[in-house]
Amino acid sequence: MINLKIKILLSKWIVKIPFLPVYLVFFIDFLLMLSCMGFIYFLLESVAPSYMSYDEGILWSAIMLGFLSLVMVWKRTHRGIVRFSDVYEFINFGFIFSVPLLPFLFLFLLDFILDFDFNLPKSFIFLSHVGSFIFLVLYRLVIKEFFFRIQRVKNQSSNIVIFGGGQGGMLVYQMLNRELNSEFHVCGFFDDDKGKTNKLLYGIPILSGDDLLQKIFIEKNISELIVAAKEISNRRKKELFDLCYTFHVKVRFLPTLETYESNKLELRDLRNIKLEELLGRDIIELDQHHLSECFEGKVVLVTGAGGSIGSELCRQISNYPIAKLVMLDIAESALYDITQELVRKNLSFFVDPVLVDIRNSKSINQIFSKYKPHLVFHAAAYKHVPLMESFPKLAIETNIIGTRNVADAAVANGIEKFILISTDKAVNPTNVMGASKRMAELYIQSRFYSPFTPSPTQFITTRFGNVLGSNGSVIPLFMKQIESGGPVTVTHKDIERYFMTIPEACKLVMEAGSMGNGGEIYVFDMGDSVKIYDLAEKMISLTGKTPNKDIHIEVTGLRSGEKLFEELVGLSEKFKLTHHPKIHIVQSFPPDFLIVSTVIEELHLGLLNDLSEDKLIRKIKQIIPEFVSNYSRFAILDNSN
Repeated sequence: MINLKIKILLSKWIVKIPFLPVYLVFFIDFLLMLSCMGFIYFLLESVAPSYMSYDEGILWSAIMLGFLSLVMVWKRTHRGIVRFSDVYEFINFGFIFSVPLLPFLFLFLLDFILDFDFNLPKSFIFLSHVGSFIFLVLYRLVIKEFFFRIQRVKNQSSNIVIFGGGQGGMLVYQMLNRELNSEFHVCGFFDDDKGKTNKLLYGIPILSGDDLLQKIFIEKNISELIVAAKEISNRRKKELFDLCYTFHVKVRFLPTLETYESNKLELRDLRNIKLEELLGRDIIELDQHHLSECFEGKVVLVTGAGGSIGSELCRQISNYPIAKLVMLDIAESALYDITQELVRKNLSFFVDPVLVDIRNSKSINQIFSKYKPHLVFHAAAYKHVPLMESFPKLAIETNIIGTRNVADAAVANGIEKFILISTDKAVNPTNVMGASKRMAELYIQSRFYSPFTPSPTQFITTRFGNVLGSNGSVIPLFMKQIESGGPVTVTHKDIERYFMTIPEACKLVMEAGSMGNGGEIYVFDMGDSVKIYDLAEKMISLTGKTPNKDIHIEVTGLRSGEKLFEELVGLSEKFKLTHHPKIHIVQSFPPDFLIVSTVIEELHLGLLNDLSEDKLIRKIKQIIPEFVSNYSRFAILDNSN
């Protein structure tokens, strides 16, 4: 302990030593070269006593020192900071000690070919140049290593492991050794590539296997894992994060592929795991050729274009050769933002923003009549569960009547395809929002299958769970709560949800839309459900804080209409696989259009006549018997049926 304190005090003093002035650097280099030549002279004299006289040694040393000094001044080697010497400086020295040899080599050749009697001390000249080069390089390496080790003592290095035994691992190791303020000591490299196992990288073994990684975590008291593997799936990233989380090891990642290519990396470039990587979901591959054919030359209309899903749909659709993109929304700021974003892309087609309320059937019909879209993506909806419990009439007006308005306008104008964006909350709904989305599903499915009102439009439903980062979702809420110092609020310790990223959801919506022929309900593979409490703990850990110590997690109780677990398939529904591994079809009996449309019209009239909320919700429960309210004021209606 005393020795460590002395070392730390010594290191604090040493690192404050100022950089040497340039003339002193030059003088030290000069002395090192002179010492080397003296050493070479006495070495040769000991081997061959009559090799050259003392005066000749002084003469040739002076000649070589003069040549070398001139070249070193020309190349400005004395201006370098010795403790920061790098390979480029050593290459420069190689050039410096090669140039003065050229005239001597010329004399050597003349002496050899023409037999001139120059009496050149060839060995002395050659060994003096090589030895001086070695002396100067070793001097700089020793000083650099000395300061590096002193700095490591000062910082009391933390033990780390680098995951990735390739180019990325090399970049991280070089960066850590390059930065004097680095606090890390590399204890090992790990890689999933078995071919690299037990090989050495910078003298450090490359190991493999999570069991061995856990062992290293414990034995070496590892504080951080830096993931530097160039090709690593999100699923593997999640596995590594979970492993590190278990052992309280921080994990960081190399930022971008460009980092690997540029060979430039700084400590501040390392990043934490992204929230979407925490899901462990791999990148979705789409049939781009098929999608291009589906979109080519088409007029595409997106409702709710300013929302999280709607705006991302617009972004992705804009990558295809469409004729026009019509964007509908009631929120002027959000609609303006996505419009400006797309305009800046200098697209080859027109982008038309339309400020409209889908609850206004007359306006919707006028828009459809004007633009004659081929494809409609209906993303406009109210989706906040507790708010819709408080304002059920708005949910009915927008999610049910609004959907009917858009669907009827699609049929009236001969639209090719209508794709509804639904939610997993529509399955066995326990809240008004979920029930309203289920009614929307029933309407468009029955509309397609109705024998009385045959539809030229192919109606398709896509159903998925929560998306990361969407407006009103739990992720942005947690981030704000963490930034403000907590507490982070969770409604129940066991509550679970399905998650996917917004771009991933939109890709699957487009793919499902291109696959469907009408009447299908497509459900996306959401992976494993995520425990919200665990998610809160991990999000706190990502900020470097300790859950329930630095930032507390508060369990507030389930909100009105909230479920503990979400479902993707109802009791009367069955899964059917498609050619896409992430998209499944839900098989169910299509509802009777006359019954569904009659109930929706009754709801519409009830809204116009200011029917009570209880009576409106009772009508929905009659057509959706699986709608059982949970922790809601409407639960009393279930007992009265």
